[in-house]
Amino acid sequence: MNGLPQALSQAIANANAWQQRAEMYRQDSDKWEGRAYEALDGWKKEEARTAQLRTELKAAQQQAEANRANRDEWKAWGTQTRDGLKQMSDKWKTWGEQTRDSLEQVIAQRDARIAQLEAELKAARGA
Repeated sequence: MNGLPQALSQAIANANAWQQRAEMYRQDSDKWEGRAYEALDGWKKEEARTAQLRTELKAAQQQAEANRANRDEWKAWGTQTRDGLKQMSDKWKTWGEQTRDSLEQVIAQRDARIAQLEAELKAARGA
């Protein structure tokens, strides 16, 4: 019977050792599970950041396209304005030339009339 308590003690010691190993493995498993969840959280954060960056990139591309369209619109407006100002300048130049010619003609007619009146006055004084 002496062997029974010793075998029982050995079985209890073995059971305790296996229980300690199981607890160690459980703690180790919990540690690795924690690391896995941390990695998963990090991955989810990176996914969210990537989605945010994609959204920001899309918004920046849309803004760039809007800026290009706005630039093209202003360029067209500038071209139209330049062309309009050139036409106005040409019209004013033509008007100025016509006005000058008309004034020269009026002045020539006035000078001719003055010369005629002076001639008539001389003729009237001399007669």
